[in-house]
Amino acid sequence: MYSQKAKPTTKSIRLDAGCNFSNNGRKKAGQACFKKKGDRVWIRDTARDGMRIEVRGSVNSHGTPGYRCYGNYKGGWQICNFDRKMAEGHVFLWYVNKWKGNKLKGTSDEKMMTTS
Repeated sequence: MYSQKAKPTTKSIRLDAGCNFSNNGRKKAGQACFKKKGDRVWIRDTARDGMRIEVRGSVNSHGTPGYRCYGNYKGGWQICNFDRKMAEGHVFLWYVNKWKGNKLKGTSDEKMMTTS
């Protein structure tokens, strides 16, 4: 699995069909977006609840290679760049997870996007 800690950015992203959300009750706990140009994952933790937000996904039906992008509450939007790791023209199946320590506390619906 390719695992990458997201790097802070001062840029923001337009929320669109390439984005997904993880909820914490009625509130959003985290947001993530996949932009196929550059195969970048944008991630943002939106709740001060002691949990971290991660994006996990894969580019084929066997689950390998897997991709993991994780961030923290500080810093707003953060980016993982998988441009040199993801195969071109494949489907990236991904979802947003909430973790508390090493325990999974929630997951979003799956999203499918084509890599480029």
